[in-house]
Amino acid sequence: MRRILIWVLVIGYFLVLFYIFWPDIKPSGEEPEQPVTETPVPPSDTLTGKLSDADALLNEVYDAVDQKDYDRAAELSRELAQRYPGSRHAELALNLSGAAEPGTLTEREISRRRLAPPPTPPSRPPETQPQKPAEELTRIAPPSRPVPQAPATPEARVQQALSRVRAVPGEQRGLTYYYNRNVSHFLYKNSLEAYIGQNEKGNTWLKLRIYYTGPELLNIHTFEIYADDRSYVIPVVDGSIHRGVGEGGAYEWFDMRVGPKELTVLRILMHAGRTAIRYIGENGRYERILREDEKVRLQNILEAYEALKARQSFLSTAAGPAGSQ
Repeated sequence: MRRILIWVLVIGYFLVLFYIFWPDIKPSGEEPEQPVTETPVPPSDTLTGKLSDADALLNEVYDAVDQKDYDRAAELSRELAQRYPGSRHAELALNLSGAAEPGTLTEREISRRRLAPPPTPPSRPPETQPQKPAEELTRIAPPSRPVPQAPATPEARVQQALSRVRAVPGEQRGLTYYYNRNVSHFLYKNSLEAYIGQNEKGNTWLKLRIYYTGPELLNIHTFEIYADDRSYVIPVVDGSIHRGVGEGGAYEWFDMRVGPKELTVLRILMHAGRTAIRYIGENGRYERILREDEKVRLQNILEAYEALKARQSFLSTAAGPAGSQ
């Protein structure tokens, strides 16, 4: 009896082991079922909402460019890049508007509309760097405006040039300032702009304003401007600089009277192929490529300035003989 009980226990023990370790086999010979991993469906806003918002912003960029409001196009492009970084919409918008984001020149991809930038510090100025083949340096120019017929009189030339700028009365009586029609003097931007001042006697002068905005103040003391194989230095002591921090971040804008040297630089700059500006401050530096729309605005202002100066000279010459009679 004891032997039978022992055998029963042994057989039971082996049956338990067999039940635990032997693989589960279906009666029909089918494979055991595999666990099903459910893939969660993304929220609806990741499927459609973001795409429609990005499309709407991109359409606004197209509209702004069509209206030649390049500042708004650049602002919308930056917003699109911040909300949807790395997206195709952001890339198209940035290439379309030419908006330049903070960062070093070598960190940003240079589109076909631009040439290779000057090297970042501490490398030497661009003129010491080897030039790329001519085909790589060929810049695709923006659509050119129709060339108007030369005006018959100095006054007609002035009116033609002033049609591309807007006149704003100054705070002092008798002063008038001329700015580009498609540019605003908004503090939170990065741009290089020129504008014209004129008093009631017709005396005309040219001014330069350089804007910087970023997360922190640089305390800028020097600007370096690159035009092809040339470089120019503008210290802030040559003008006045205003700094502050607001809702849009830190801003610094520099304003100076343009002399013969700076006028030559601006004329070279608006026709140069490779153009860049470097902001050097006590707290760091920032550099960017000058956009094509900035060059167009420089050309508009310089044409208006030269036309106003020509009118001033013409009126002075005409008044000379009359005053001596």
